[in-house]
Amino acid sequence: MEKITQLEEANAQKEELLDKICQLEEVAESLRSGNLSLKENTEEAVKAVVENFRSQFDFTSNYENLQAFFVNFRARQVLTKVKELHPNLDLSTIEVNYQAPEEVEDSADQPPADRAEDPADQSLADEA
Repeated sequence: MEKITQLEEANAQKEELLDKICQLEEVAESLRSGNLSLKENTEEAVKAVVENFRSQFDFTSNYENLQAFFVNFRARQVLTKVKELHPNLDLSTIEVNYQAPEEVEDSADQPPADRAEDPADQSLADEA
């Protein structure tokens, strides 16, 4: 008799544990599906942000040689500072190819012709 009650108690505990496992599996599944929907939303948001960012730089050809320009600009700043700190130092042998990029028309005020006005851009302009 005692073994039967122990078995019944063990079976009852087993059933409780199986129920808890089922509940936890349901929770895990709902979390997985929530995670997937969050990933999808995040991917969509990232795509939208990247597209918006790219649309702001329609004139990338204007920036082709900016990296070289800023490297040379920084080198010129360093040489100027060295001349200030060490006026007796002969820096005539050091030259920097300091070449500014070609002048481009300032198109920052006007959106490209192929892109419609973005309401978000307008609200930002209104706030400024």
